[in-house]
Amino acid sequence: MKVPRFPVYIDQFYSEDNPDAVYLLSHFHTDHMKGLSHSWCAGLIICEAVTRALLIQKYGGCMEKCSVSLPLFQRTPFLRMVTTISSKVAPDSVEEREVVLDTVKDNGSDENCGSNFGEDEMVMLYLLPAFHIPGSVMFFLETPFGNVLYTGDFKYDEYARRRLDPFFADHAVDHVYVDDTWLHLGIPEVSPSVRDNEGTRVLSKMLSETELEEAIEAVGRRMDWRVREFSLEKNSTNPPCGPYVVRVYLHNQFGKEHIVQRLATRLGVPVVVDDSRYERIRLLASFNETTAEVHEKFCLVADRFVTYANCKSFPRIEVVSSLKEIAPEELRAAAERSGGTPHYGIVMSGWALLRRRGGGDDEALVWEIPTTLHSTPQQIIDFVALLRPMSVTPLHYKPCRGAMVLQRLGPFLRRPYVNQFLSVADSLKDESGEWRRCIQPSGSNKQEVVVYPPKRSGFCIGPSFNSELSPHPHNAFTPGVEREGRKRPREAFSSSIQTVRHDDSFCSATPSLTQLAEFFDL
Repeated sequence: MKVPRFPVYIDQFYSEDNPDAVYLLSHFHTDHMKGLSHSWCAGLIICEAVTRALLIQKYGGCMEKCSVSLPLFQRTPFLRMVTTISSKVAPDSVEEREVVLDTVKDNGSDENCGSNFGEDEMVMLYLLPAFHIPGSVMFFLETPFGNVLYTGDFKYDEYARRRLDPFFADHAVDHVYVDDTWLHLGIPEVSPSVRDNEGTRVLSKMLSETELEEAIEAVGRRMDWRVREFSLEKNSTNPPCGPYVVRVYLHNQFGKEHIVQRLATRLGVPVVVDDSRYERIRLLASFNETTAEVHEKFCLVADRFVTYANCKSFPRIEVVSSLKEIAPEELRAAAERSGGTPHYGIVMSGWALLRRRGGGDDEALVWEIPTTLHSTPQQIIDFVALLRPMSVTPLHYKPCRGAMVLQRLGPFLRRPYVNQFLSVADSLKDESGEWRRCIQPSGSNKQEVVVYPPKRSGFCIGPSFNSELSPHPHNAFTPGVEREGRKRPREAFSSSIQTVRHDDSFCSATPSLTQLAEFFDL
């Protein structure tokens, strides 16, 4: 996506003839890396250190030259606004805009860039842990037009709450691009009219950390029983080669290896993976010290994993890349090929149901464990309730989900829910000046002039900016106005669902959901 008013692209890497654009990568999942290749050189990529190492491993030297990593929770000068008078026009005419580059020193403090610029001429960037996978981050931008948060894929569980809440207690968020992967799912605990101003609480099929541990223990007890059975079968005429093989389908390219590692630790067996996953795990294990600063659960023990070529023993866990490999008929066939060793399948995915399947044969079972790296519906609601933004843009929005999004997130928007910075009104004028990048790879001396035209944003909860629709238009953020937005206001917020439902200015956004979603390719 393109951040409105700025030469900044997040999780989108298609070149748009802006050689000095800045690209932000939230994490190393392919659906957030579209456009990247071994020859990519469209601009500068900013990400977390683990993600940068994964990029270099996958794409080689080109990523080492055009990517930089920043520490978490550090306020870094990101863009600065500069205007120069064009030599082609009179001095009192319209200003021509240019974009040049500055360099941020290694320590990345505020003093290294933009010391001669005011707050209304700078954009500051924070990288915040997203708790999705190793290296995943959220991007928080302090701009002259309001503070913007891009969550990317994120997990707002109790641990994340303890780490993030202190930051957002001191940093107001005006607009949030939120990961709404599971927002439309789940069952309301009670009707909104009963919950009144507390909003709708949503029950989810996703397992909590405690429930996930119980599921792992249940699998462990089942495999312990198989080991005991195998000890008796060894004396039979035609014994199997081993007690069991557990095949695990993760759905994700990577990110859930730490869950498989927990299962392997419980069973006391190795985890067999393909060569590419093994190399990635070894790289991630080398960053354990960095990863532990975010969450120790993501740390990997490389010795627990092994490639197929180096493991022929039973029992073991196999990580597979296709659901076909854990189909009951395939498990039976694999058991026959391995001398009668029983094969079991486990699906670890948010799409899974907590159930057992596999027909009548007890030795060909598949367990589904509904666990996700994303936030559950209630966690998304709780996160937006914490932020109290002016407006929200769901990253995976579909028009058919409009009413659900409004119902679940609408009660927690800050009043008035107006955001001129992210307005999609045709009358929006670009008064922002041009923005110079403050971060670049070391050794680059480019000084090209590039003009970035204004670009409208996509669907967001809250009306398109219109003075006739806004109940409090004077409270919208505008360029040049001094903001208190660096510190979060301490007053309590209260919002009633009944009030939201009957607020015409709020509901006026509803008819344009389809149009805006199509415009932004959501």
